[in-house]
Amino acid sequence: MNRNKLKRMVNYLYIIPVFVMLCLFVLKPFLFAVEKSFFRYNGAFVNEFIGIDNYKRMFTDTLFWTSMKNMLFFALAMVIQFAFPIIAAELCFNLRTKLRQDFFRTSLIIPMVIPSVIIILVWKFLYYPGVGVISSLMSSLGVSQDKIPLFLGDTSWVKPAIAMIGFPWIAGIEFLLTFAALQGLDQSMFEASLIDGCPKWKRILYIDLPCIAPQLKVLFVLRFMGLVQNYENVLILTQGGPQNSSLVPGLYIYNVSFVPNGNSESLYGYACAMAVILFVICFAVTALVMREKKEETR
Repeated sequence: MNRNKLKRMVNYLYIIPVFVMLCLFVLKPFLFAVEKSFFRYNGAFVNEFIGIDNYKRMFTDTLFWTSMKNMLFFALAMVIQFAFPIIAAELCFNLRTKLRQDFFRTSLIIPMVIPSVIIILVWKFLYYPGVGVISSLMSSLGVSQDKIPLFLGDTSWVKPAIAMIGFPWIAGIEFLLTFAALQGLDQSMFEASLIDGCPKWKRILYIDLPCIAPQLKVLFVLRFMGLVQNYENVLILTQGGPQNSSLVPGLYIYNVSFVPNGNSESLYGYACAMAVILFVICFAVTALVMREKKEETR
């Protein structure tokens, strides 16, 4: 056996444990969920095949469609939020000295060490009616108490209030990876743009962003997948209320699976069916983005 073949075998040995873990804890549960989406299943002794009844039920479930509409609102808000770490990375990258870059980069990523639950609870206190910081600030500016929104307790304000959490949405992996992608660009392009007298904003639009577009697309897909799966912020803040105006699919699946509903009927299979639909949505968005990426590289 020559040295190259031995080296390849050693490389495979390194990835085998990861592959086994993915199969056991990702692929197997996924295939199990797909199977049980065709069953009336309670995780124990009820395991009755019912065909596509769970999927039929989903299309007539008003709560499910309410949660999907709410998820669409948060997805549109995510598109706006996604621009902020890119802008911050560009501003940090265009600072004159490396010392300034290091200082602002470190300052912007420090909030990453704070647990997300703590951040959510802090914002919950900011929104608290009457004694919360935002209500107190509006009162000090002369706004009457009856005109101050309830935010998390108002069906018209709850979704915008949840979407505003984390403003200005800079600290995070998107900022770091965007900044790293900019650092990896060929410096000769920037020198050429300076020689040609290209304004900095044009260089950003026509050089920086197109060159790092593949990384941005991957980050967008990852963020979208996180949005589809996320429900802990809604669970902590509103538990889907008021009147299900902030209910999201992840929280609805959680409620259907684990929250007692006073009904003897098992809904684990129904929860699996909804999870499969969410997977199809994520897969479709990912395939669309990757298809565009592939066409651009031809």
